[in-house]
Amino acid sequence: RWLGRAQTRLARFDDANAALRRALTYAQQSQLLLEQLDTYTALGELALAQADQGAARAAYSGGSALLARVDRATLEVGLFLRFAALVEERTGAQADSAALRAESQLIFSTLGIAMPPDAP
Repeated sequence: RWLGRAQTRLARFDDANAALRRALTYAQQSQLLLEQLDTYTALGELALAQADQGAARAAYSGGSALLARVDRATLEVGLFLRFAALVEERTGAQADSAALRAESQLIFSTLGIAMPPDAP
């Protein structure tokens, strides 16, 4: 999934999508929930970079389905919530965006790390 993130940042979108789809398939086959969640985040960031709101919503939905099954105090959840806040912000749901961003910030603070800058 990190290769897919790097390719997203380099605007190599087809390569990023292929790498992230492979990562998601592997994570699902191996039942690695946090890796699945983080891959949905990376897919969502790719979608936002391409201004594809439908794909961003699909990644948001896929990740949201995993939230109840993972420990919330993890980097992966913090990154997902930051991505979710961006999706809500771009669809005009400012209150939801602010709540998600605050929860993400709380996770990063609890983990003792600075909140990373927004992707796309």
